[in-house]
Amino acid sequence: MRLYANHIELFIDPDIHLATEDFFQILNTKTTHYDFPIGLLVIRKDKFHQYSIDPLIFMKFKNEFETHLKWYALISPNKLGFENLVYLKQMTNVKVYSFLNYEDALPLLENSDCY
Repeated sequence: MRLYANHIELFIDPDIHLATEDFFQILNTKTTHYDFPIGLLVIRKDKFHQYSIDPLIFMKFKNEFETHLKWYALISPNKLGFENLVYLKQMTNVKVYSFLNYEDALPLLENSDCY
């Protein structure tokens, strides 16, 4: 995990399942270092590895997502995981983005209007 002025970058390992404990860790880090809503950028680097997220997290922690996140973005080199973003869009008011590589995400990270 890396902290920046207006967002957190989370690098996920192959075959990981993002569960409630992971989001509590992110939330704890966010509230410790930021007193305003920030972006969360989740990065998958290997196009062959799998990962999953429990979509119920978006419903269970709707208030936390909407209070603490300005936006949520996923970088995945093969669109794997993009389908889970539909749940986040449907269950929260958080802006959601998806990118195939880090360079495509740079305008979001550099745009002060996003923060």
